[in-house]
Amino acid sequence: MIYRFFIAIFVAGLVFVPTDFSHAAEAKLGKITPNGPFRLWTAVNKGLVEYAFVKGGSALKANVAALTAVPTTGKKPGHVLAQGAEFRAALDNGRAKYNLAPSKKYRDPKGRAVTPAVVFLNAGYMLDGLVRLIEAQPNVKDFHVGIIYVVPKFSGKSPSNVFALAELATRRMALIAEN
Repeated sequence: MIYRFFIAIFVAGLVFVPTDFSHAAEAKLGKITPNGPFRLWTAVNKGLVEYAFVKGGSALKANVAALTAVPTTGKKPGHVLAQGAEFRAALDNGRAKYNLAPSKKYRDPKGRAVTPAVVFLNAGYMLDGLVRLIEAQPNVKDFHVGIIYVVPKFSGKSPSNVFALAELATRRMALIAEN
């Protein structure tokens, strides 16, 4: 019995040894392509269609779903991040109405230029913020938010493709806010 206790303490010590995993995280974040943020913005737009239904029923859902992305060219991750900031402002405005804290923001701790990883993490925070906003609605019943997170994998996407989805999300959020 005492033998098992010491083994458990030893294993716990190995598990909780302070370690700097930031280099491993940076390596993984450095491998993110625009396909990752595109996938998250696809989920955000999917979530906005569901949010429209919860807020205004079938008619608003149809109007929001009818809005489509406008193709753009020449965009860089910084453009996507700026467009995402516009969306975040509208999202956080909606969240404030339900006493929800503003959605989280990711800033590169080293102050490096905007990368797909920074765009990816911020899009993820906004997606989670949207899901929490949907859950806060008084008339949401038996809504399974997991469906919002189910999106296909993409390849060959560019920052311009991601920008188009972020801009679409901003327009969709504005339409929902008007109703």
